[in-house]
Amino acid sequence: MPKKTTNREGKTISAEGQSGATGGPSTARGVDYQLNYAVYHALALLADQLRTPHQELTITIEPRTLHERSATRSDVRIATHGISAELKLHPSRQDILEWLSRVAQDPSREKHELVYALASGTLLTSLSAAIRLAKEAGDDTEHLKLLAAHENIKDIDVILQPFGATAATRLNSLALKYLPEAVIQENINVRAQVLAPEHPDKLVTALKAEFLQGMKVRKTYNCRLLIDQLQAQGIVFQAPKAFLLPDVSIHCRVVLAALQHCAGGLPNEVVAAVSECAASETDAILQPLIDSRTLHFDGERWRLLFTMPGLIQAPGALERALPSLLEFINKNEATPTGRALVPDAVTLTRACFEQAPKAIIHAFRKIEKLLKRIGNKYLVLELAELTIAAAAQQPRSIEDARAQAHALICGCSWVYQRIDDLAAARNLARKSLELGAEIGWDRNTAFCLKCDGRIVRMQAEKSSDHRAELLTESVRSINHAINQFNNVTEIGPTHPEIGDCYSLLARTYLVARQYEDARNALRSAYDLIPQNGSKDHLDLLILTGDLQATTGEYDAAESTYSQALELPEAADVQISEIFARGFYQRGKLRESQGQASQAIADYRRAACLWLDLDEYEKGAQARWQEIGLSSPKEKPILDEIANEESFLVRVTAYDLYRNRYPAPEAIARRQQPSRQQITQLLKDAHREVAIQYPHR
Repeated sequence: MPKKTTNREGKTISAEGQSGATGGPSTARGVDYQLNYAVYHALALLADQLRTPHQELTITIEPRTLHERSATRSDVRIATHGISAELKLHPSRQDILEWLSRVAQDPSREKHELVYALASGTLLTSLSAAIRLAKEAGDDTEHLKLLAAHENIKDIDVILQPFGATAATRLNSLALKYLPEAVIQENINVRAQVLAPEHPDKLVTALKAEFLQGMKVRKTYNCRLLIDQLQAQGIVFQAPKAFLLPDVSIHCRVVLAALQHCAGGLPNEVVAAVSECAASETDAILQPLIDSRTLHFDGERWRLLFTMPGLIQAPGALERALPSLLEFINKNEATPTGRALVPDAVTLTRACFEQAPKAIIHAFRKIEKLLKRIGNKYLVLELAELTIAAAAQQPRSIEDARAQAHALICGCSWVYQRIDDLAAARNLARKSLELGAEIGWDRNTAFCLKCDGRIVRMQAEKSSDHRAELLTESVRSINHAINQFNNVTEIGPTHPEIGDCYSLLARTYLVARQYEDARNALRSAYDLIPQNGSKDHLDLLILTGDLQATTGEYDAAESTYSQALELPEAADVQISEIFARGFYQRGKLRESQGQASQAIADYRRAACLWLDLDEYEKGAQARWQEIGLSSPKEKPILDEIANEESFLVRVTAYDLYRNRYPAPEAIARRQQPSRQQITQLLKDAHREVAIQYPHR
């Protein structure tokens, strides 16, 4: 990330906010995120003002009107001298492109950050890669293009286009910051408690109320006067003490160097590893930072209370912090304590790559499953691509090759399967297979064959011309994977991984309508997969229900779906996704059996689960089924809209139709729009979807 340069004589934060006309929960949540971020920064500024009263610090809140047709948007820009941060709760493709356009038009050449709480779309991942490569290219845009082409960075032309010939130079002044809502809220609580221990809640409430008003009309707050105003409300502050960085020990500096990348804080054992001391000694070593109220320990984590003036460099700090943090997360991955530190592991991996690329080689493999479980597939993709870039650097070892092969199949290919880019997913799986074969890594070969069998079956489901050949190829690939797994020492013939292969094989046979073969494969899967409510077990139950429903065993299918859906749900996004599929499949079964009200309830629950997971298209598909069942009198317009391929566009068009053509109170049926009006509805729906939802 670029170094932050802060004017210690007069920092300014400006926040620009605008909530759109159509409103809604996502807009309100976005405004909350931006408001909380403003408070989070303001608390640091107020502490800095109290620590060094001679400074003239200000914070400016101002509205900004963007986007045609008053579309629902929320934008906040927070800036200090030399660096600005724009906030997006969940940036869509259009959000990112607009931000790049605004940055390109900015004549000040200040540094820019895009801060976000939820990653979405491959454009964000591509932008992260482009920023990384720009550091290697320096000011040479043509060299940057060559590097991007070598790594096959998607959308690179779209990213570079606003900057023209200066793209490499300008991208060197950009940074992305992953900062979830929970991390901001935790820091607000800690900072307020340290700054005003007698009135922390009152301080936060007062700042939010003030800034919320400031978002309506441009207003600049002088931090000294703001402190006076808050004190007049009875809030008592405890001023931090000033300190000079050169005056503290190297142990303190290395801890600061690591913590500046970890907004969520670091556990004591990680801080001990960074400072190369015993865990019992950290208090004594960090006492100068504790006394100055620069650091705070809440019993679980050490947190940095200030935004430091520029990045602190300390040799070895990040290389020690990253593996120690990953080890802590792995030991605590089943607890909120461990999972809460994942954002910092991502940020630390990015920062560590810039200083010592080889130090991140094992990071992806250690955190991959947890990233998948918490549902952040685009961070999975980013860390996989970062691993591949690190592994490509010389000198190259067998461990580098293994890390690259693993990142290709379990990272990149895994993500592209789940965003429905099957051609890219299969190409990446083949690259991993070839690399694994070159180094004789049989385990990787088995996983690649299994993955290829799944991808080919998914391609068959979308194809009418080559369906039979693709399904045959899927069976062949999965059987080959089973044979490979049998011969892998750490897996062997009775491992659940082979059971999962048989489950995939049964799914392929079901799609091929080879029902007896599907039953045989299911029996083999049940023999190997533990019946413990795991992801694989739930998948198996829903697959069994699908087979029963397809072969006319409707009562058995209802019972099997219900058995899966009544199991205790783990805190696991992959399992939640399976529950969504289970409700959807049971809804289809109940609809076919004429149980409309029960089917509507199942479709509604499936839609809610998918939307909670940001699976907008799948959520819209479930809602479309619900609409069709619950609104039979709307069948003429629904039939017209159904010509649109995207369910998300269909649902948006239907909502627009209901708003524009309300039914008279005395008449149940609405006015039927003309063909031209329907065309306009779909056109407007496409535009709304492009604005409201992350690009898939």
